[in-house]
Amino acid sequence: MKVKQAPPDWSRIWGNTNSKEETIFLAKVSREIKTKENKENNIVVSGLNERDNGTAEEKENHDSEELKAVLDLIGINSDHVKRRVRIRKTRPSNKPALLLVEFDKKNVQESALRGAKKLKDEENMKNVFINKDLTTAEREAEKEMRIERDNRNAALDSVGEGRLRYGTENGRQYYWGIREKILVGCLYRRPNAQREVSVLLDNAIAKAKSLVDSGKYTGLIIAGDLNHPGLKWTVEGGISGDHPTAASIEFLETLNTNFLVQHVFDHTYNKSTLDLIITEDPSRIHAVKLNPPLGSTVKNNLHASLKWRFNLRASTKPSEFLFDRLDYRKGNYTNLKSSLSLISWEGEYPANNDVEQMYTKFREIFQSKMNEFIPKVKSKINPKPRWFTGDLKKALREKYSSWFKYKSSKNKPILKQQFVEKAKSVKILIRKLVANYELELIKKCKTDPKLIYSYINSQTKTRSKIQSIELADGEVSFEGHQIVERLSEYFSSVFCDESSGVQYPLFAKRSHNQCIFDVDSITLEN
Repeated sequence: MKVKQAPPDWSRIWGNTNSKEETIFLAKVSREIKTKENKENNIVVSGLNERDNGTAEEKENHDSEELKAVLDLIGINSDHVKRRVRIRKTRPSNKPALLLVEFDKKNVQESALRGAKKLKDEENMKNVFINKDLTTAEREAEKEMRIERDNRNAALDSVGEGRLRYGTENGRQYYWGIREKILVGCLYRRPNAQREVSVLLDNAIAKAKSLVDSGKYTGLIIAGDLNHPGLKWTVEGGISGDHPTAASIEFLETLNTNFLVQHVFDHTYNKSTLDLIITEDPSRIHAVKLNPPLGSTVKNNLHASLKWRFNLRASTKPSEFLFDRLDYRKGNYTNLKSSLSLISWEGEYPANNDVEQMYTKFREIFQSKMNEFIPKVKSKINPKPRWFTGDLKKALREKYSSWFKYKSSKNKPILKQQFVEKAKSVKILIRKLVANYELELIKKCKTDPKLIYSYINSQTKTRSKIQSIELADGEVSFEGHQIVERLSEYFSSVFCDESSGVQYPLFAKRSHNQCIFDVDSITLEN
């Protein structure tokens, strides 16, 4: 018989009788925070040409010129460079050493990371990459994600060009990649804080949600002790208790206005839920577990520690490509022309062939030569939204056309104003199309419920699934094979022998529910 273990008493670890572990832990946390602060203005450039011979001054000048060429290409003034140094590896390597660059401002570093994608369009910069200067802990975390990505790709069934493996789902090919960019926040609001402090925290939460909505981040998680004892939390959201404060009501309005979800429902301090976990999607967090406090006092009146599982979005999976296409920009047309000139066309076309056969033969020869001298690339397909129409396609073309005119005219104000007006009209049109499409879904929700469920699922970031189950011994398991075995045991237990003569209860019919409002009365407001 398996005995269920009691939760760990962390106060024995962090108590006054044993402070060595606590000191080491706090030192590691402090060192990590300080290291991140020191690296926040840094980037690491890899693949940048390095001079093997010459004096130290000549090598320094060479690195300066190479870096200036990269920064000029991505639109960064080299005067912002505060420091640069080559990072030498302990193991010998034929690759150029990494170049660590420190800027004088944080926004310059962010601009450099955003502009790094421009390097792939330059022939002499294709092997040059710009990345953040990560701490040791961040590098280890990324390494684990890469290992997980590679393991998932290795398990896929089909083999493409080179080492690329892919799977097939619903007729579409996909491979695994790392695509999440989560905005993480940690907040603390002291008890009876002034209203100005509460307003600042509410504005920070709203700003974080706006960054996710703008696409800068793919997810949001905010955790901390916000000290709102006047609020009670359920799976349906927060409600005001017996004596709510103005700050608590404003905080609840901030969450509701920004469509944020709070996931902690149990008491974390005495009989109040003060420690909260907030995300933008209800399926992001699963199985919040309360653990013993981190530390001890004379009265042991401390907050519980929280443990949870954070789910990555389902769209991490499909980077879809459906077919190969020729990359005409990189074609070797000189060799293509020479190869075609060497073909004996008279011998390829017998005299008794008709025009259709000769044309088909010509196409086969020409296509084979194109495949030989023009490289192929994977063509990714981005499915259009369901509300996408021909009018929107035309408006987008006009918007892009006005943008190109504005950039090619050396930034004329009148052309800029035209582009701004086109961009605003496209945004208004998109809102109108989405509203009309969702209104039609509401009208069809009774006759075709699968349509609206499909649309709702397409808007969610994580895939709904059974993530944990309570086993027979009372323990909660997150392992897939244990979940399947437990469900199989339960389903087999409900089967019965109808020949036994046992009278089973009859359930009343419950399919008489009707819609209590008039769907046709719904209208759109400008």
